[in-house]
Amino acid sequence: MSDAEQDRIARLLREQGQAEAPPELARDVMAQVRREPQSTPDRRGINWRPVAAWAAVAAVLLAVGVGIATRAPGGSSSSAGSAAQAEVAGAAGGSKASPPAQVEDNAAAAYTVDRSDAEKLLSGSEMHAPAPNGTITLDRAQWNKVRAALATAAARNPHPQNPVVVRLRPK
Repeated sequence: MSDAEQDRIARLLREQGQAEAPPELARDVMAQVRREPQSTPDRRGINWRPVAAWAAVAAVLLAVGVGIATRAPGGSSSSAGSAAQAEVAGAAGGSKASPPAQVEDNAAAAYTVDRSDAEKLLSGSEMHAPAPNGTITLDRAQWNKVRAALATAAARNPHPQNPVVVRLRPK
């Protein structure tokens, strides 16, 4: 649009003034508005799909972590603790307990106890300093003397802060 056309339109607006709408126009427009359905905003609330997806991922990661923890090497403390609890429970049951079966000479014949408990239990015997991996290996005679006390100590404190594994020396 050129400047001349803009000047002409501005002059006509000044001369004629503001135009009046027909009186029935406002009434017709309002009637049309009332006839049309009004749209209401959707009030869905929280979108649960992303929340459920994150919860599923968290559950899978938790299951994987528990699976790794139960299959990790060096889990002798839980098995030793369970064996010790079973032995203590059997002895406290009031029924005649059968004599303990001969323990096989393997790595499963071990208890994880606190270092201070191990020092107390093994103070009378020739206790060697624990190996760098925190293991004390006993011969059959030493093992037979302290086995019940080790089981009790392992049951009392299944997850010691300063653990030592006391184990029977294989043949």
